[in-house]
Amino acid sequence: MGKALVKPSKDIPPILEREFRDLSKYIVEITGVKLVTGKENLLESRLSRRLGQLGLNSWREYISYLESGIDENEKQVLINLITTNKTHFFRELPHFDYLKKEYIPERFKDFHDKEKTVFIWSAASSRGHEAYSMAMLLDDEICKRSLQHNLNYKILGTDINTNVINHSQRGVYPGIEVEGEVPTEMVQRYFLKGEGSNAGKYLISKNLASNIKFRYHNLVDPHSMLNVEFDVILVRNVLIYFDRKTIDIVIKKVCAHLKSGGLLILGHSEHLESVPKELTYMGSSIYKKT
Repeated sequence: MGKALVKPSKDIPPILEREFRDLSKYIVEITGVKLVTGKENLLESRLSRRLGQLGLNSWREYISYLESGIDENEKQVLINLITTNKTHFFRELPHFDYLKKEYIPERFKDFHDKEKTVFIWSAASSRGHEAYSMAMLLDDEICKRSLQHNLNYKILGTDINTNVINHSQRGVYPGIEVEGEVPTEMVQRYFLKGEGSNAGKYLISKNLASNIKFRYHNLVDPHSMLNVEFDVILVRNVLIYFDRKTIDIVIKKVCAHLKSGGLLILGHSEHLESVPKELTYMGSSIYKKT
């Protein structure tokens, strides 16, 4: 029997070394997220209550329950519980500054004479902040450059967590997240301020939301594909949870959906050990497909 690694919860016994390895293996297979030694407390704190809800008495029972496939929905419940969804509007601002000052002027310069739709993919979009931030940036630049009649944009936000997809689709955010992160003029233009029972909340405007769709997508599932090529793909702050082999697989898959001249943007703390030959590093975790 393995050594207990964490203190037991009130009702569920502590997870053992072998149980942690087996459950971590299952999680990495379905999500790509690698839980290393030291994450035992995190795993137990997020899942102990779920074991109780299922009437299970041990972690081994839960592992067997998952592997049996008795409940087809349990895999998604597990994914929703263990994935991290930390985010905010205009996170890692230098990326948005680069798009505004470098990419958009170059990419949009010929759009006065012809119609064009710019396609953006916010992969691992979490609660929608990144996708809506991109929409505000694009919409603002289109207005400033008087391109409303020539240029459209469509943004796809995807995530493996169905709870955050539902949150993104609603487009409702607490005031502290909006007022502290979004420029005042953008708050006035792109949000509706709640009143009465909705006081202290903001709703994304319909005009902005109409250009964005959110859907389920698993970056590590080889059968989960998209039939669109994108001008910009953001895969930020998700690769840090993958091992090198998984990162290479995800980047190869993502690059297949990137247009020539398009941008792949990673998180500031992320970098590629093996850069595909079609990508050129532009700085600040930004790559251009050439």
